[in-house]
Amino acid sequence: MKRRNLVPKIQFSIALIITLTFLPGMVLAFSGGPPDHVCADPPDYTNCTMCHSSFTVNSGAGYVALTGLPTAYTPGTTYPISVTTAMTGQLRWGFELTAIKADGSRGGQLVVTDPTNTQLSVNVTYNRDFMKHTSAGSFPGTPNSHTWTASWTAPIAGTGTVTFFLAGNAANNSSTNAGDYIFIMNTNVHQAGALPSLDVTLSPISPPIMVPMAGGSFSFNASVQRTVGPQAPFTVWARAKNPNGTYTGPLLGPVSINPPVGTNVTRLRNQNIPGSWVTGFYSYLGYANTSFTYPAIDSSTFTFTKLATLVDGPMVWDFNCYGEPFPFEMEETSALASEFRMMGANPNPFNPTTAISYKLQASRNVSLKVFDATGRLVTELVNGWREAGTHEVTFDGSNLSSGVYLYSIQAGPQTATGKMVLMK
Repeated sequence: MKRRNLVPKIQFSIALIITLTFLPGMVLAFSGGPPDHVCADPPDYTNCTMCHSSFTVNSGAGYVALTGLPTAYTPGTTYPISVTTAMTGQLRWGFELTAIKADGSRGGQLVVTDPTNTQLSVNVTYNRDFMKHTSAGSFPGTPNSHTWTASWTAPIAGTGTVTFFLAGNAANNSSTNAGDYIFIMNTNVHQAGALPSLDVTLSPISPPIMVPMAGGSFSFNASVQRTVGPQAPFTVWARAKNPNGTYTGPLLGPVSINPPVGTNVTRLRNQNIPGSWVTGFYSYLGYANTSFTYPAIDSSTFTFTKLATLVDGPMVWDFNCYGEPFPFEMEETSALASEFRMMGANPNPFNPTTAISYKLQASRNVSLKVFDATGRLVTELVNGWREAGTHEVTFDGSNLSSGVYLYSIQAGPQTATGKMVLMK
């Protein structure tokens, strides 16, 4: 009997040892380096706040930075790089870095040059490398900031754009995950002599962006250009990725513009975020392509957080993106009017039905979609070939709640959007 009783005692002892090893603060378990795929890289865009959850990502007066990358890389060349995580008053540090190609696989080779403080894991599942700190490289007790050094060997010719995704942990050295700040960033490096034919860059004003619970707005600069001729119209638009991984409809545009080759066009835009949007971490993404289709030739992104904190101020209802218009936008709109015209919703406001009308000068494939205030697709009213002439389609909101709805129509390469208000 005594020998049989040894089995559960041994199992309990093993379980107790495992528990004591891994539970006294996962910061200790991860002090030798975080798990792979928490540097906000696609397709999941997960980051270290999965464990270090005291604060939303990119909050606090700190930062993570990647320096040493070239403006444009020469294939096969090795570049010394540095990663810095900083925040005044914090006392322990961490990071994770990966570099990927447009198809999501490894973009060149990250190289460890300081094995005492940095390490590299090769992740077969994601087909990419993850560089991160070691236990010694977390530098417990070091105040305010720390910098790690490494190098990056650029991929072979023809790879195109490489995107670096980086997360940094500014910890308080408390042996727990509480009180730690997580910062993320990403940046693109193009191959020398092989810039994408289109380029878009979104730059937020005064990050980190924190939107109150009742909604609010933020500002950003949208820069676009055609880098390689010949000159031809192209399409620019933006959308947001929701905390649950879904995407909104277009928030900016889609806009068809036609600037001269090499002309960098930058406009200040303002984005409303409704109070009805859920709290959490969002990505705001801009695209440039020859048409309003995915995947785009080039894209850019920044992040914002919708807070769960109640503050004074009116509720924001709509998701307008407004501000400085793009040059050629009005001329292009005027030119397209001869081919296609959106005549809008009538009545507007409505209850419970309204008629959306549009006019085609020539027969085209038409898609007419309706989105709610969160960017969720409500219905697709039209999807198929339509003859030239005036068309009208009824939208029925009987089963929907009151609020603002966005309709978006695409007729061939041309697009238009509008708003309608359901009032019950």
